[in-house]
Amino acid sequence: MDGQRVIKFGCVGSPDILGALDGRAVGVEVKTRRGRQRESQLRFQAAFERAGGLYVVARSTAEALAAIKAARADKVSARA
Repeated sequence: MDGQRVIKFGCVGSPDILGALDGRAVGVEVKTRRGRQRESQLRFQAAFERAGGLYVVARSTAEALAAIKAARADKVSARA
């Protein structure tokens, strides 16, 4: 926001945070304790995961980090 208007970007339903970890796309949708995903977010999540991305719905920083660490550990154990 520039104080006068809301500036929108990205695809409808895309997660709040996008990144990459070890060559894999990561999306984190941030929600409050009782927040729920909209239908467009559920559709985006399904497509993102079908394409091999890691999609996390997180209600805290700790929850997001735990999910990402678990996915990384699964990748390491799959290589072993």
